[in-house]
Amino acid sequence: MGFFGTILGFIRRRSIRRDVQRQLDETEARNLENKGVTIYNNAQIEAFIADNGVENILVSGNNQNIKNRVACVAAYNANDNGIPVVVLHCGNRELERLIAQAYNGSPDDYYLINSSNPVYDPLVELDSMQIAQLIVEASTGNNRIGRMGGTYIRGLTEYFTGRNGIDVRPTVKTYIDCPYSEILANIVRHRTGGSLNATDADRITSLIVSGQTEQGSVEQYFRVLNTQAESILADDAENAVSIRKAIDENKTIVIDVVSAANGMLINLAVQEMLDAMSAGKRFLLVADSVPVDSSELFGQLFRNFSNSCNFVYSSRDAYADTQSTANVFETLLARANKVIVMQHNSANSAKKFSEYFGEYERVEINRTLVNGDNYGRYDQVLPGYGNSTVSGMQITSRPRVEEREISALAYDEVFIKRDAQHEVIRVRISDGHAGERYATPRASFMRNRRRRRRFSWIIFLLLLLIPPAAFIYGIVTCGRTGKIVCAVLLVLVIVFYIFTVVSNL
Repeated sequence: MGFFGTILGFIRRRSIRRDVQRQLDETEARNLENKGVTIYNNAQIEAFIADNGVENILVSGNNQNIKNRVACVAAYNANDNGIPVVVLHCGNRELERLIAQAYNGSPDDYYLINSSNPVYDPLVELDSMQIAQLIVEASTGNNRIGRMGGTYIRGLTEYFTGRNGIDVRPTVKTYIDCPYSEILANIVRHRTGGSLNATDADRITSLIVSGQTEQGSVEQYFRVLNTQAESILADDAENAVSIRKAIDENKTIVIDVVSAANGMLINLAVQEMLDAMSAGKRFLLVADSVPVDSSELFGQLFRNFSNSCNFVYSSRDAYADTQSTANVFETLLARANKVIVMQHNSANSAKKFSEYFGEYERVEINRTLVNGDNYGRYDQVLPGYGNSTVSGMQITSRPRVEEREISALAYDEVFIKRDAQHEVIRVRISDGHAGERYATPRASFMRNRRRRRRFSWIIFLLLLLIPPAAFIYGIVTCGRTGKIVCAVLLVLVIVFYIFTVVSNL
């Protein structure tokens, strides 16, 4: 009876344990469903970017290659759909190379501006009123030009363009090289020489005299701008390119602003985009490693971004690059259709993105082991022993993505959140490039389910017809206690078999 009692006890405990485990598994499955974080098979990052180029993307983290590929494919897809693209970056030659590679079939669809190809000029093809307005609105901080400075700039522009027989289309360098202290004397000289008629000379003189109080501010503005932008400014208007020109032609313009410290240069580029938005123009802005606080107008651009335009904001640490400008980080997250988060070094930034991914209700199971001695009869000398497990459940709110999960991501691994869907995707990124079309990424079924070996009593009982097979099956599929019992029984069967064989000899 003792042997069969042991077997029956094992079966009963195993049945109870299976019920408990089933409950645990069901609870864990519900937790995984509520958490909504899905592991995907390895995929190209390009497969996650919309083909039509109409979405806002925030991508943040350490892997520059992935950021470059997101920026490149977003630009390429927008261009392929007839949407002009403005790319601002700080010396990112790899991004330039990827864009050149992606646009290889249509090199006429983009302008590349850097120190090797200095053709940027925001003033090209503007009249005197438009030039004055652009410069005054782009001037900020210590280099701000007052309202009357616009009048002064109008006077200078009309002086440059108003002389008979001289075809001058002013560029930024025209104002940089201007002899400010000699302008009034030069007007008199050109009037006397006949290259300026009296009417034009009087009007230009009136404009310059009216705004002369701002002469110092204008001169200082262009002096500092030359320091920041000299390496990319066009020498003449013939081959000069502006952001406005690229947008009007539905092309992509890639501008190396050299350094995030070049706030005045960035302001000029941003002001061109603000003017384009005011005119109802549609475009995609790709900003790579340009902190929002690099210029006063940059944060304003994102806060007032047109709903008809789109952006890609790419940064090593988007939170660190935006926290000094009020509410911009929250604005970017709120406007983004897709947020791509990679490994971060900063715990604060990981925490912010963890908060963005949100929380879920998790069922926590608390298990308490109770054991002790008991005396069944008064005359019982030695106590009996018993133990039991008490389980309790409670619902808690937990982050869908923990801070430590973001910090511990593999270098080529990302979390992706799409605003139209509840799920957060976790995926390892494989090689790819813009211009290729990839299959829709799929969830990894096996990695999103707990794989457990299931013990079946039916199989066990059938295998009892071949006793060693049943116990071997139990050792493979049972938990720790089951393995021990099956192993002991297997040893006993083997010993019994050997004893029987020896006895029959």
